[in-house]
Amino acid sequence: MKLPLLARHDIHLQDFGSEKQGARFAAVFRDTWQRLPLSARRALLAHWRAPDVFCFDSRRSPRVAIVHYLSRVDDPDVMGVCRLKGHEFQFQVGAVAALPDEHLATLIAHELCHGYLAAKKHPDADGSEWEENLVQEINGIEWGFDEDALDDYCDAIGRPYPWRADRE
Repeated sequence: MKLPLLARHDIHLQDFGSEKQGARFAAVFRDTWQRLPLSARRALLAHWRAPDVFCFDSRRSPRVAIVHYLSRVDDPDVMGVCRLKGHEFQFQVGAVAALPDEHLATLIAHELCHGYLAAKKHPDADGSEWEENLVQEINGIEWGFDEDALDDYCDAIGRPYPWRADRE
């Protein structure tokens, strides 16, 4: 089952926890998308539709999913990930359920920003600490999402996060 994220562009949420959780995520994703600058939205859409070695079928890009375990991520504090040069976005099911809408929007925008840097072929779009700093700067200053508030919220609920299955 798929839920529409951006129906006009045939972009759907591929996997999700409960129907209620998937519907909430889809609504927050759509609101977040509308808050992005038009130039960023256009760059992402063009990137997702262009043939790419990281995306074998542009009709299926991007793949957006809510998952129990993030692929190839060892850091227990990671709540979302952008993979395959901006063609795949995964969000941890516990984080999606626990975060208030505004913080979930910041997380979604943060991951979309990684995709945006890949779309713009930015030289720092390489998974480095430089990229992470640049994403936080763009997401916070240019796009208006409050990365500090998300971080403060996560500190307040305690790390490792309460939804982690392997929490001690």
